[in-house]
Amino acid sequence: MSHRIVTNNPLVREHYDNVIFIEGGYEDVLIKVRDLVHAGIELIDIPLGASIRMLLSPYRSILVGTEPGPMNTDQILLIEQSLLNYRTLTDRRNAEPQH
Repeated sequence: MSHRIVTNNPLVREHYDNVIFIEGGYEDVLIKVRDLVHAGIELIDIPLGASIRMLLSPYRSILVGTEPGPMNTDQILLIEQSLLNYRTLTDRRNAEPQH
């Protein structure tokens, strides 16, 4: 299975050849992956991290396929829901008073 890494992490870009580097934040990586999935690229990795702490990291790397195929509605729903969840959590966090 061929794959690419969509990332905004400069260390990943330095150490791997098959990288789509995103100049931007976590949300920008999710948006790029969403666009690729809508174009028929396979989503190999889970888009969101396993914990809230991972969502607070400025970096995200997600594995995707290399060749377009038929659109996969389950993967489209997964990336769209991941983007919505990320925005909801970060909006809620930004609305909380800082101590």
